[in-house]
Amino acid sequence: MELRKKLGLSFIMQLLLTGLLLFIIAAAVTVWVIVSLNDLEAERDLGLAGLPGIFNMMQIEDGEIRFDEKQLEQVKRNEGWLQALDANGRVLHSFNTPDDLPQVYTAGELQAYWTNQIPFPYHLYIWIADKQGARYTLLYGIRKHEETWIALAAAEGQTADGKLLLPDALKRQIADRNGWLQLLDEQGNEIASYGKPDGMITNYTTQDLILRTRYPDRYNAYATAHFDAAAKQIWIASVPFGPPETRGQKPLIAPEIKMLIIAVGCLLILSMLVFIALSFWYAHRFGTPILHVMDWLKALADGKYIEPTDKQGKPLSLHKNGKIKRKYRLFSDLISGLSSLSRSLRRSKEIEQQTQSYREEWIAGVSHDLKTPLASIQGFAHLLETAQYDWSAEEVRGFAAIMLQKSIYMDQLINDLGLTYQLRSGAAPPALSTVEMNQLLADAVSHAANHPYGEDKQVAFTAAPSEMYAELYEPWFYRIIDNLIANALTHNPEGTHVTVELSQLGPSELQITLRDNGNGMDEETAAMLFERYYRGTDTDSEPEGSGLGMAIAKALTETLRGRVEVETAPGRGTAIRLRFPLAPPPPA
Repeated sequence: MELRKKLGLSFIMQLLLTGLLLFIIAAAVTVWVIVSLNDLEAERDLGLAGLPGIFNMMQIEDGEIRFDEKQLEQVKRNEGWLQALDANGRVLHSFNTPDDLPQVYTAGELQAYWTNQIPFPYHLYIWIADKQGARYTLLYGIRKHEETWIALAAAEGQTADGKLLLPDALKRQIADRNGWLQLLDEQGNEIASYGKPDGMITNYTTQDLILRTRYPDRYNAYATAHFDAAAKQIWIASVPFGPPETRGQKPLIAPEIKMLIIAVGCLLILSMLVFIALSFWYAHRFGTPILHVMDWLKALADGKYIEPTDKQGKPLSLHKNGKIKRKYRLFSDLISGLSSLSRSLRRSKEIEQQTQSYREEWIAGVSHDLKTPLASIQGFAHLLETAQYDWSAEEVRGFAAIMLQKSIYMDQLINDLGLTYQLRSGAAPPALSTVEMNQLLADAVSHAANHPYGEDKQVAFTAAPSEMYAELYEPWFYRIIDNLIANALTHNPEGTHVTVELSQLGPSELQITLRDNGNGMDEETAAMLFERYYRGTDTDSEPEGSGLGMAIAKALTETLRGRVEVETAPGRGTAIRLRFPLAPPPPA
């Protein structure tokens, strides 16, 4: 898979996982808010809002009923009680019940208590539902302290100078619960009060009365209001919860708002933690490989063609077993490419060093090859110049022949050097001509077989069964065949056979195979065979030669739109294949 696709898929998967994690966090916070709001509503009015929850959490095992401990604590905190009845009104289980409660309720009696047809000293709440195939009735009650206070104060209390004058017994009841009483006119203005905390409002609107009696948690106090229609007065009895110094005061932040602030804060903090963790993960997953690649590229620029390693000298991206580490797998294609590039650059550097070595050896060899015939020419020239000797015509002709031979060799050496640089510079061949390859190759082989080092070796040619044509520059083609056969004859022992075969390779290509049964070459020698300045490792062959013959042969072949392939192995001889495009025969 391409790196771009891998990165895209990886980012999409990570964003999906991050979104899923944030969704889970948001869902958890939402559930917490819902549960907290339910608990708050149950705390405000356990009878209306909390009783269904108590019933749902109620467990029945072997006919025994058990309530949730946390809910029982809330019931006790509200100074309430619980009773669970069967379908016949019999009490099956109770909690925190006072002694004046019945253990069996008749249908009419329970109805009368609930509708206040019969005086009942408790606020009564009822929940009826089925569980495990049976119907149960759950009763929750709270003693009517505030109503008792209001009734006694209305019957026995008096007002004077804005204060309520109450019986001592009632004062003790109010003090025991740290409560207070307020008497208002029909417009909500305070007439008198008892035990009222500092800062308590003295002018009530209709909204104030409703909010304080319905949402006690907002004001840190339970409030009960009673309107005396005959006297056109309003009695308010309040009982605090929370610290005494906050009784009756409105909290700075409403409980619902406080819960939302906590929920949003938790959501933001958890989201921030997720993004911080994601940032570290991204830095580890993407930053580390990218920095590794950058260090690798810098090392390549500095000429260090190996992957950066750890303290033990092992590549950073690989395990001990050679497998790529997990955090680098996303960039495996890039790392593989850099590894290949590093190997190529190392190989190129090694080849460059070898080529430099060969060039130096070649320069030394060429210098020697030029100096040797030049010294011969100079020597014979001095002999001919001296007046001490009187040379015969035959001796002069002998000296001239040697000087001509040496000068021809020097000229050939210089021409080879010039030709290699021309081909390297992209020199185009002269005008090509369409030639019949059987005849041309037979002539070229015959010419090359006359190499002076081929006297004890045999060169044979096998023609193609039919005529075939190619567009070539004949002098260059002769030079190719001559160089290849000369190389085979020069670097192989006596008795070596060289065969040259012409064949057709497919509908559009011909192949010339030069095969010998000589020593063959190792892999390193075969790889350097067509490099300039390379003279091989055959110490038994003649040292004379420019080291350019095979490089020239390959360059000429490629310039003529051909290809060269080598197949060889030590002790198995060598086969060199030349391939050229076929051409149509010339018009008759």
